[in-house]
Amino acid sequence: MSELLPFALALLTGFLLVAVFDPCAGAAPRWAASLFRLSLGAVAGPGFSSTVYFALLTVGLARPWTILTVEISCAGALAVFWMRHRSSQAASPVRIVPAILTGIFLCGLVLAGGRLVQISMANPVGEWDATAIWNLRARFLTDQQNWRFVVSPFPATRPEYPLLISSFIARTWKLAGAYPALVPILTSLTFWAALQGLMVSALAMIRGTAAAMFGGLILLSTAPLFFWATAQYADIPLACYFMAALALLFIDARAGMRSPWALVWAGVCSGLAAGTKNEGEVFALILTFVFLLQRPPWRRAKLMFAGMLPALLPLVFLKLLLLAPSQLFAGQTVAGVLAKIGDPGRYHLIGKSLVDRVTDYPLSLMAVLTLLLNPQWDKRYRSAVWISSITSGGMLLSYLAVYMITPLDLPWHLSTSMDRVLIQIWPCLVLLFCRLLPEDAVFDWRFRTNAPSRS
Repeated sequence: MSELLPFALALLTGFLLVAVFDPCAGAAPRWAASLFRLSLGAVAGPGFSSTVYFALLTVGLARPWTILTVEISCAGALAVFWMRHRSSQAASPVRIVPAILTGIFLCGLVLAGGRLVQISMANPVGEWDATAIWNLRARFLTDQQNWRFVVSPFPATRPEYPLLISSFIARTWKLAGAYPALVPILTSLTFWAALQGLMVSALAMIRGTAAAMFGGLILLSTAPLFFWATAQYADIPLACYFMAALALLFIDARAGMRSPWALVWAGVCSGLAAGTKNEGEVFALILTFVFLLQRPPWRRAKLMFAGMLPALLPLVFLKLLLLAPSQLFAGQTVAGVLAKIGDPGRYHLIGKSLVDRVTDYPLSLMAVLTLLLNPQWDKRYRSAVWISSITSGGMLLSYLAVYMITPLDLPWHLSTSMDRVLIQIWPCLVLLFCRLLPEDAVFDWRFRTNAPSRS
């Protein structure tokens, strides 16, 4: 179990980074702000440790003592600064209906988490991509002398994929001195838990506890999300970074300029998304474009870029210096691509696959909520809604465009990846939906109004 301490060190560093550069300063309720910090730290920690490890690897210093020296020094400095500047907040009132929903969500979370642990123990190596791509590349990255094989065109290794997940697993294996399957299992389950935490905590701060618990229950009701949580793929980590970036835009809109770190962390999460998977690069480009399209003040743009650019450095090194080949454009010609775009049969296959996959998502639950509860609009979030909606829609269109020109067999490509790419943006869509739900006071007012009177 020597891998647990390095894993805990990464999570601790991530939490301290978020606590020191707090995106939730002054946010209420207090439990939601604390949970958001913990959840954001759980996804920021692997990103930070992965970046440090990859930087040490490229300069020939990826040895256990150098890794520990850098990470422990950073964690120690952050801990000292946090202890000196931490503050307390008043507790938030408890409401009846949100409290009931919270109990239901926690019961479902415990049951789902326990089942995911059982499945992971029964299938410790994950699914195909975990073995052939993410964990195999992590083994390459543990070798200081031959780590550049990570971009060699071995069959099925996808050398153009970013290295955040593989680098984090390699770093933890390096510190553990072995290759235990527990490391990728913990990584996958940590991101799944962080996704739940980010959803409910962000919605609680944006809209209220009741809306937060509805959002959490929708995620727990999403069968594909539950299935892929144990596959050890990068799609759920990518979904975490997508949703965290958009949630931070809402938090920034609610806080105004009282906490400029929310915008910085939005940039960090979009940069880490780009370092997680190819789709994350598209997300970072669309988010940046739409953000700049609003012509924000330069000081706000600088905050976004200050977080994004450092997180992009490993990806820039991979793309520009290691020159990893891309599978999407390999062997393709302009005439061949245009022929695919003009083929109506491809549109039919893609549309049918999309409709078939969408039925696996709890849209009926969301439809019932829409009918029972009147949507509530908040002008403070107009900009965040606009950015998030266009970014999510742009991501969906980019997925469909890739299927249109893919060099792979289209039916096979659709059957093996459509549900996974939908998972990447599904939490973002749930966030956008649940921020329309009424606030807690409305739920309690209806509850008390409809309650039978006592004689």
